[in-house]
Amino acid sequence: MKLTAAILVAGIVGVAALGYQAHQIAGSVPYLFHRNAELKAEGYYMAEFEFRMLGIVKKLSDGDYLDAYSTLHRLRRQMDSGDGLVKMPADTSAKARYEFLLSRQDPITGAFMSPDYPAFTFVAPTLNVVEALDGLAKEIGEPLRLRYPLRFLDAIATPEALRAYLDAHLYTGRFWAEHLPGPGVYGPGISELAYVDLFETTGTYRFTPAWHAAFRDWLDATQDPESGMWGARMGTPSAFETKRDANSTYHILHYLLTDDGADRDPAHPLQHADALARSLMQAVTAPMPAGEDEQHAWSLDQAQATQILTRRLWMHLDDAERAAVRSALEVALTERYRLLDEVKGGFTIYLGSPADVDGTTTALGLIEATGSLPGTTDRARLWGEIEAPAVDTVSTVSPAAIELPDNPAINSFRLYAGSTLTVADRDQPIAVVYPSGKGLVRDVIDLRQSVGRFLAGAGASFGNWSTADSIRNSALHPDVTVPTVPVLKVGRRLGDAIGDIGKDAPDLLLIGYDVFQRPVFARHCRVGG
Repeated sequence: MKLTAAILVAGIVGVAALGYQAHQIAGSVPYLFHRNAELKAEGYYMAEFEFRMLGIVKKLSDGDYLDAYSTLHRLRRQMDSGDGLVKMPADTSAKARYEFLLSRQDPITGAFMSPDYPAFTFVAPTLNVVEALDGLAKEIGEPLRLRYPLRFLDAIATPEALRAYLDAHLYTGRFWAEHLPGPGVYGPGISELAYVDLFETTGTYRFTPAWHAAFRDWLDATQDPESGMWGARMGTPSAFETKRDANSTYHILHYLLTDDGADRDPAHPLQHADALARSLMQAVTAPMPAGEDEQHAWSLDQAQATQILTRRLWMHLDDAERAAVRSALEVALTERYRLLDEVKGGFTIYLGSPADVDGTTTALGLIEATGSLPGTTDRARLWGEIEAPAVDTVSTVSPAAIELPDNPAINSFRLYAGSTLTVADRDQPIAVVYPSGKGLVRDVIDLRQSVGRFLAGAGASFGNWSTADSIRNSALHPDVTVPTVPVLKVGRRLGDAIGDIGKDAPDLLLIGYDVFQRPVFARHCRVGG
């Protein structure tokens, strides 16, 4: 998450202790986030960066200003010089990437994170790398074997140690909560523990049933009944307010609910579902804010709130609530496409930054959760069985003379050769067409080849929390090997934009799709008739 604003303010707060150093903190932080984006684009492994910045925030919040300054100064020097930074291997084979990621493990702690930072930063990057390694191990046909045990988890391996650790990271000062977009220390320190099942399923670490019971008890006790959400408590144990944190709530619900919303442990049923739904709807429909820090936090909150509502919380919603969610999804899609990088083809995490694997993975997660990708369970859950529209037939002297209907529900058209459309041909149009004023939300054919172009030219294959492999294996199925489909922007007629496309076809089929990729119009055009 972006921490620029919080650390800038912290530099001012600590000015009496830091003096000139505070001025340098203020200048370093925005630069480091831009430098991180540049280094990722150049192919450097930067998976630890944002967690290192959170470690610095923790030092500042604890009043360790000199330690925070020296750590930040050391990080800037490293990112300027490149000393100690490594690039992802030029050999892009699964074996080479597997060996490279294994080499990033610390031999003492076992974490995939520098031991120079607070222990709460170890969980999230280690989960990210273990997940990537597990996928690569399956790809190369070998069992996953880490080089060292995950010893850092031993410190919280008993129920008593876990509770003490969780309580130590639950509270934050109101100052920090108000000046820190996103979940802050609570995110990687607490909510990411919701994915410990990954350690257990990969055989890299195992907790006892008593540990899991203690964790669920603690989560039940710290859910905010007013908002239904989880997050850092702003204040003290005697007087606090829970921060409404969609990002952390998203992670925690993974631990408490199955993918379809059933309770993982009947002894710990989901509470305050109605309040939670209302809070999440606010996150889904919130417009993109100004400022990179705020956009970064919004980007994650919007995507994850959408996924909670349309997946884990769906069975807990009544018909009216479901209808409200469906109506909000178009707003979420439209806002997300503002982050599409037209040049690179992927998505950014905030305006002005280059497209990267993190921004693209986050965007595709939201798009899939809106039921916009054919063949997914999200589509079936949200929209049911989608009926094909009735086909009318017209005659036209040429493809250029084909007129487009003025239908506000249509976002894009696909033009096919022939008079009928089979399932096998659905993804093989001869053109994608955007009528005037439409196309901010991309047709899935256009999006698929756009993301494929991004993958072909991407620098880093490993971001701060996601990988290029996760994009390749996503429900979008981007594939750079298939022929490119022409994308046209036209007025009321196809006109000159159509060129020679379909010139020898006696029959053309024009299908209109809404923003959720549902067919809402169909016309068979007899050419030359």
